[in-house]
Amino acid sequence: MIIVADKVKEKLRNVCDGCKDCVRSAFTQLLAERIPSILTPEAFVTSALFLIHELARGTLEKSEQSVALSGMPPWAYEVLIGELAEIADQVLPEDFAKLTKARLAAVQQSADEARITINISPPN
Repeated sequence: MIIVADKVKEKLRNVCDGCKDCVRSAFTQLLAERIPSILTPEAFVTSALFLIHELARGTLEKSEQSVALSGMPPWAYEVLIGELAEIADQVLPEDFAKLTKARLAAVQQSADEARITINISPPN
């Protein structure tokens, strides 16, 4: 399934309208800038996970949101990964969100089966 991401980007920018300083708001604003204009469930999951990885490693270009999210403890990035399904429900059309959550679950299961831990610790 493919959708045009304009409405998704707008929803991402306004996920936490009342809490401009919260982690989820800063993350979804950055994600809105990162997702492609033509969106697939795989592209949404890949964009979100890559963004979290870049934030954790401190390799993302500096912006107000990235500075707010960089340097957090590793568990905080794991929390963001855990919130991706809920974010998908908030910003994606229902059928698309289901496919996106299935893709996210498949990625997580694959990592679990391979006993891979995503290294999100900052570089030494």
